[in-house]
Amino acid sequence: MSKDYLIRVSLKQWAIVTGDCKEGMKNMIELSVIIPMYNSQNTIRECLNSICINKSIEVILVDDGSTDQTSIICNEFCENNSKFKYIFQENSGPGAARNLGINNAQGNYIMFLDSDDYLDGSALEDIIDTKLSSGYDIIYYNFEQIDENGNFLRQHRLSEYNEMDKQKLINSTLSWKLPWGQFKLISSDILGNGNIRFAEDVKDSEELIFTIACLENADSIFFCESVVYKYVKRSNSLSTSHDGFDLYQCRASVISSLKDRYGNKYQVGIYNYTFVTYIQLLKLFAEQSKGLRGYNLYCNRCKKEAKMLLNKVDIQYFERRYKVLYTALKLNLDLLLYFAFKFTR
Repeated sequence: MSKDYLIRVSLKQWAIVTGDCKEGMKNMIELSVIIPMYNSQNTIRECLNSICINKSIEVILVDDGSTDQTSIICNEFCENNSKFKYIFQENSGPGAARNLGINNAQGNYIMFLDSDDYLDGSALEDIIDTKLSSGYDIIYYNFEQIDENGNFLRQHRLSEYNEMDKQKLINSTLSWKLPWGQFKLISSDILGNGNIRFAEDVKDSEELIFTIACLENADSIFFCESVVYKYVKRSNSLSTSHDGFDLYQCRASVISSLKDRYGNKYQVGIYNYTFVTYIQLLKLFAEQSKGLRGYNLYCNRCKKEAKMLLNKVDIQYFERRYKVLYTALKLNLDLLLYFAFKFTR
């Protein structure tokens, strides 16, 4: 062992003890939990209570220009718990809010929590105690979907992906099967070394692009059995938060970006992402339009492309529901699907 190595280790240990440098502080904080929020007064208290755990974490609250009581509630938590840090920015979108959180994070790992969801604190504590020291670049965990009244809907178990190679993991992510949202811890080293940030000009699927970049830069990925995240399923969240025309344009931009970046590496995954997008647009046009107007919009904008993709997608990566919808389109049941979406919301 060289003298130079011993000197560098000693300096690092001194920094950890004294907190004299950012690297030292970073090693003292095991996890940074970043919570972007906008007008979240009705849900943020339960969200923050769920993350009050007795571990070396920091909780970064990034307020994206809220105009309700969100800031008052956040500052209450900051006054009572030094682990909470509140940052306000003018309304710039969720990507910018997450990036601001990343730029201020000092933890060895980073995770994201939406302000209308919450965690199982004891399950997160267990991961901190048993998994972070293993040095994985990304640690996925299981999650539950619940409704707005707290009733259990579904549990998502991700352990099936543990033996999957990176190529298949990314294709599964692009295919809307492996969730790309908040259900993982990410080493801050791969975010820094890869200069990975959210695309701030993308208003849909920005988490997908971010997740693929993380997977691309990761050398070790682990799927643990713990159920950490409670994802609150809001009724008709797609139809109430997106206009069909806007979503069509936004997804077209995302698809173009994916082809430019990864077209040669993950072609099947991009085909699958595009195909599912067209199904979602058919559903959205059905829910937001009167009569057959939405179906005509789908025919004019998506139907031809969706039919062309029937022979290009790989349905092994699809969830069961998309396999069923694929079969329906294969049988030319587009119009029947349209009315099913319209009347079974």
